[in-house]
Amino acid sequence: MGMEFYAFNVKFDKNEKPGSGLPPRHNFNDLINSLTTIFIVTVGDDWNFVMYDHGRAMDKTYLKNLTIFFFVSMYIMMNLLMLNLLLAILLNSHAQKPNEDDMLEEAETEEENADIGPIYTYLFLLQYRIQKWF
Repeated sequence: MGMEFYAFNVKFDKNEKPGSGLPPRHNFNDLINSLTTIFIVTVGDDWNFVMYDHGRAMDKTYLKNLTIFFFVSMYIMMNLLMLNLLLAILLNSHAQKPNEDDMLEEAETEEENADIGPIYTYLFLLQYRIQKWF
């Protein structure tokens, strides 16, 4: 959508007046610059200045309002996407938790094979209880 709305429309001259001149570094003129601009907005690295430049280049009020809506909604949607990816990774790591019965059998087996004594048993059971919490 950014390429459809803003490709080759955002240009500023040497006096920073919109209309003609060179495009800013963050633009939607081609695919690489579009992906870079989306990444800047997603990360939050001065995305409001990117929005301000694109809004300043639009000549009508409704286009400026559309620019604000576009960038704010893109910022919110991309951050929700990143949050969902992070949660999916965390939940996937917790889904592969070992079974409690297997851990008890392992504790008993290691206890039988270990000649270290009661301190080892205490530490292993403490580790089991801590893992059970999380």
